[in-house]
Amino acid sequence: MQQSFPKNLHVHTTSTKEEACELLTQALNTTLKKAFDDKTPFLLLVSGGSAFDLFPHIDVKNFSSASTVGVLDERFSTDPSVNNMEQFKKTNFYTALQDKKVESIDTTVAHGETMEQLAVRFDQELWNWKKNNSEGIIVATVGIGPDGHTSGVLPFPENPSLFTELFENPDTLVVSYDADGKNPYRYRATTTNTFLRNYLDHAFVYAVGANKKDALVKVGLDSGDLPATPARILREMKDVHLFTDVSLEENNSPQQ
Repeated sequence: MQQSFPKNLHVHTTSTKEEACELLTQALNTTLKKAFDDKTPFLLLVSGGSAFDLFPHIDVKNFSSASTVGVLDERFSTDPSVNNMEQFKKTNFYTALQDKKVESIDTTVAHGETMEQLAVRFDQELWNWKKNNSEGIIVATVGIGPDGHTSGVLPFPENPSLFTELFENPDTLVVSYDADGKNPYRYRATTTNTFLRNYLDHAFVYAVGANKKDALVKVGLDSGDLPATPARILREMKDVHLFTDVSLEENNSPQQ
């Protein structure tokens, strides 16, 4: 099968993960500086995992009280070593943003809160931000898993109809679900394909390591489906810059 990336998806291949990190944050900083200079409110949503490596290189000078931050997907857990927002709060980057009076969409699990209630609250926070910042932009750092998942949207090749029910509701920006057997963190409150496709203005994807190669190749194929490879949603989003240290030039197309 032919491999090609659509015009909205700009792939930047580097020699090392450090270079990928550097170039991604340069591009991200440029986008945030333009918004800051233009007095455009922005919401920055961050991914967990290796994307935390980006934080030391993100310029806090581009943030103000008109800026908002949060996580792109959440793990439903009161364990501070599991919940993405709790981990985010522990970083020097988050502390520096608080000093700048930056607002937060806080997805820390409240006392007695259920997974479904967290998802509804997160969903409403995103809708409210859009309503209150009609001229604002939403920016995110995004990761890709070796299994082809992205933004907490895990593969359901065995049940495409459930995948559609969960992630393609046009009125839902966040969904709760049980990823039992698919991920060590089974309870999720994650942004949907509806959000990624229609409301995320600029995505900066950090996908480093040889174990990401198969997933990246599948993203680049002309044909494929989202339930099998959720990261293919990148092909349908508004503006995506993908930075990787994985060479995709000499790779046989994997089977879907």
